[in-house]
Amino acid sequence: ITIPPRCGDGVIDQDEGCDDGGTTAGDGCDSACRPEYRWACVGSPTSCVRLGEWKQVNSPTIVDLHAVWGSTGGTKAEVWAVGDGATIAYWDGTNWLLQAAPAAIGQIPLRGVTGLSATSVWAVGYGGTVLHFDGETWASADSNEVMDLHDVWGLADGSIWSVAFHAIGGYATILRGGSGGWARENTAGLDVDLWGVFGAASDDVWAVGYHGAVVHRDASAWSEVDTGTPVRYWRDGHACTPGGPVWIVGDSHAILTRSGGVWSEQVFGPNALAVLEAISGIDGACRELRAVGTGGTVLRPWNGSWVAEPSETSARLYGVWGAIDAGRDAWAVGEGGVILRYAPTPE
Repeated sequence: ITIPPRCGDGVIDQDEGCDDGGTTAGDGCDSACRPEYRWACVGSPTSCVRLGEWKQVNSPTIVDLHAVWGSTGGTKAEVWAVGDGATIAYWDGTNWLLQAAPAAIGQIPLRGVTGLSATSVWAVGYGGTVLHFDGETWASADSNEVMDLHDVWGLADGSIWSVAFHAIGGYATILRGGSGGWARENTAGLDVDLWGVFGAASDDVWAVGYHGAVVHRDASAWSEVDTGTPVRYWRDGHACTPGGPVWIVGDSHAILTRSGGVWSEQVFGPNALAVLEAISGIDGACRELRAVGTGGTVLRPWNGSWVAEPSETSARLYGVWGAIDAGRDAWAVGEGGVILRYAPTPE
């Protein structure tokens, strides 16, 4: 006897978009086995997650914004985004405004921003540009570098790292600095071009880049990491706890994950032109990861895969940051000055 497929049997049939083993609506999979509005469903039997939405807000600029970071301390939300033409945008808790970069840097593109607090924010850009904000004004810092800096990441202890795309004389360009000055790290034997830097501790720092480059710094030195995965152009990554999981994003909407010491890759884009530019935990940890990229893409992990959240733009998104667990917002920024604000879907 052949039992015909039916909704609610926990198996996704040809005419079903989901099947969670029941027919009760309100859990993401409706009574006709179709995903409900603002839900994403994965697997068989299906597990569904309620999606938030990324809404476009008024921006003070029309130039590309490449990175965003915010402070979780203090009594109000303070967020900075940086971009082309030495642009620095600032969220004061109510509006996005422009802050003045030092006149001496001209129209240098700024590519990365991070901070220790609302009174110690760092930005980097082309020509070795390093800027510091003390809560009142932005000032130039001497990086002792001329290469174009593409990213910056820092720790609460004041240690800051930055990377440049081009290796010089067979040495990858990685800087370490802070209020005490900046200097190149020893990268002997690392002939790689780097794009992004991130980490979980001073002895657990990562940098990624071109031709599948993944390098790691432990307590003593930098070394290249063999992930055993296809060679890609990696753009950014995220880590939360020393020795814990690592996520890296790049072309073809690829996400490279290290869990339990094992590397694996998932690909969600049609080709190398579909790029994930950045990834971050928008809750200040690893419970609420978001990856952003071309076409206004915002991906979040769910049930062993990654699902898309709606965004009000088709612009390329270059940066994402948030701290929703600390009562702060989450933000994504991108081309043409686009700024998106995360709006959780109410229960």
